[in-house]
Amino acid sequence: MKKRTIILVLLLTCLIAPSFAQSKAKFGHLDYGAIIKLIPGVDTAQTVLEAFQKDLQTEGEQMAAEFKKKNAEYEALASNPSTAPAILKIKKDDLEKQYKKIEDFSNFMQEEIQKKQLELLKPFQDALLKAIEKVAKEGNFTYIFDTSTLINYEKGEDIGPKVKEDLGIKP
Repeated sequence: MKKRTIILVLLLTCLIAPSFAQSKAKFGHLDYGAIIKLIPGVDTAQTVLEAFQKDLQTEGEQMAAEFKKKNAEYEALASNPSTAPAILKIKKDDLEKQYKKIEDFSNFMQEEIQKKQLELLKPFQDALLKAIEKVAKEGNFTYIFDTSTLINYEKGEDIGPKVKEDLGIKP
């Protein structure tokens, strides 16, 4: 009895499985990076982001130059045998504080750039994702892939033109 049940289950599985496999998934692809660059306003946002990053970078470079100058002064004092150890200790502590300040600023700078990038580019990313979802739904696509992460995508459908059209980007 158990053998018959097992054989029956295996037979049904073999008959039903191919029908599930025949309902093929539909694949689409697009170049996300290329399309987002074409959205009106992205270039302006990118310019603002680059200017913001440059301002922060300039401030960081000024801090580094000041540190370099103080370090040279410390090295000169350290090479002079008549310099009191207490003065060297104070200068060394000052250098360590300034180095920590530069490290903190570097971390702050990275966080601020990420926040600014999100603030400036998120609306464009959201619009692109909405257009992709719309085209995917209308075309009954199971998966949409970004071509920058694929090696071979010749069998899928390029939905880039449809997404561009939905975003109002002219070819």
